[in-house]
Amino acid sequence: MFAKPKTVFVFRLPTQYPIVTIPILRKSRQSTYFAKRKKLKKTKKLNTKAPELKEWTYKDQHDWPRRYPDCGGRSQSPVNLPYTPLVKAKESRQLMFLNYDVLPKKLMLCNDGKRIALYGEWKPINQPLIYGGAAHSRRYLFHSLTLHRPSEHRIGGLQFPMETQVLFISAEYKSFAEAIKASLKDAQAFLGIVNIYKYDNHTQQGLEELLKAGTKRFNTSMSLLPLGFFTPPLQQYACYQGSLTFPPCTESVLWLIRAKALPITRKAMDAASSIFEEDHVGSCLREPQPLNDRRCKWWLFKMRSKSISLKVSASNTVASDAEQISKLRASQSPIAISLQRCPTWSSLDPLVFKGYWDNNSNGILVNTGQTAYFTFDTPSRPRLSGGPLIGEYIFEQMHFHWSVDDFTGCEHVLDGHGYAAECHLVHYNSKYQSLEAAVPHADGLAVVGYLLEAVDAPNPNFDMFIEGLEQIKKPDHSVALSAESLAWMNREDVTNGSYVTYKGSLTTPPYGECVTWIIYEKAVQIGSEQLGLLRQLEGADSVPIERNVRPTQRHPPGHSVIYVKQVKSKL
Repeated sequence: MFAKPKTVFVFRLPTQYPIVTIPILRKSRQSTYFAKRKKLKKTKKLNTKAPELKEWTYKDQHDWPRRYPDCGGRSQSPVNLPYTPLVKAKESRQLMFLNYDVLPKKLMLCNDGKRIALYGEWKPINQPLIYGGAAHSRRYLFHSLTLHRPSEHRIGGLQFPMETQVLFISAEYKSFAEAIKASLKDAQAFLGIVNIYKYDNHTQQGLEELLKAGTKRFNTSMSLLPLGFFTPPLQQYACYQGSLTFPPCTESVLWLIRAKALPITRKAMDAASSIFEEDHVGSCLREPQPLNDRRCKWWLFKMRSKSISLKVSASNTVASDAEQISKLRASQSPIAISLQRCPTWSSLDPLVFKGYWDNNSNGILVNTGQTAYFTFDTPSRPRLSGGPLIGEYIFEQMHFHWSVDDFTGCEHVLDGHGYAAECHLVHYNSKYQSLEAAVPHADGLAVVGYLLEAVDAPNPNFDMFIEGLEQIKKPDHSVALSAESLAWMNREDVTNGSYVTYKGSLTTPPYGECVTWIIYEKAVQIGSEQLGLLRQLEGADSVPIERNVRPTQRHPPGHSVIYVKQVKSKL
């Protein structure tokens, strides 16, 4: 009798990293070669072509195994995942999501009467990519995202209101068809991510956007949004080996099921009935298949994002760059920002500040009882243009936010670092008559933010402004100041430095989401004693204003912040 081996070595070579310069859906050399041979071959061959996939329907799914033999296999999907027991995977590589926040060139939502699917087109080097975790060293490229109502997968026997399935193809295959052909020798030619949705008081923003765009049997172009907006990266997930959930039911899919369900409202579910063509709810999905002897693994990892550089070609116009930013989803402000997670842009024109510190007009500095407020008292106002802005924005006012210490006085937080104060320059779009008229519009306002860092030595560029603060300690007091008081902004390393931009809101009532935010990365240094004069300003109750900062707001899924590196100066 032979003894059982004590050690088994398994070697898995990583797939080639998909740095490609031509579209993924190209024809491979192998397929071109055999196509030419077929033309030369005159002898009659047996017809081995699989039946057309358009012939299948969900109504006859019990007949699928007869026409599509793989549909009768022992590793079919979807399945009913048990709560327990799940095999806990040993610590390994984390699941990595690359280019999940890169804007596509095109997005299309397609409805063929059986499935509603989202397809996208990216530059070859910017295609969304997954590797690591349960996928180990293999690289998988995004193929499609499909909607199912209710869920195809079940957990502990429970069926959920909605499910989206995100399908990826292994990078060594150039198309879906090529991956299908390779499935006989490759059990993981595909990777699928399952997002389960449960009822809540709000709907995940990506799903909400899909339901708004969907129509019956129609191909709909969608707003350009990154893939992460529709399917946020995973932190924890269950994993099992399965198949495609539609013919030909190829058993070559590694399925990852999101551990934490995403939200959807009952109202959104009711609205979804208008885009799903079905005899009754649930008639357009496949029934759960036997799990058989398959084991499900439980992976617990902390998601680690990679710094992504988004490069825009010089052939794009400034308007097209700015329009992409203008279409980003807005959020409440302020927010905490991680620069490492921001896509980097360097193709935007530099910001142009016209008539600020070099203005011949005088301004007025006022203690409003809530903040220090500066504005010009003449019709001739400074103007801001360039960068992420479309058109010109007219300067309305400048104000400050601060706190009792040197670390919590800023509203925005960069890389977890707080500052003593934050200065906001508020502008309204020149196509509107006034600030009030601009607030109701998504492109109404542009706010430039400067973070103020407290240091020991005073900043002489602030002296003129500080002298004005000494005269307005009481509420409603005001003093005239010249435009030279803004000279602290006239620095090459400040005004022309790198910044982050995003679509957000006012940080004071009415909190309208009408602001294009521009926050400079480099903080402006101000002396601690100079900063102390801000904290001495009194409010309406004659008590010093200790804090006028709004807390950071929840960063919604799919919300994008762009990191901009200015490549030249223009003043």
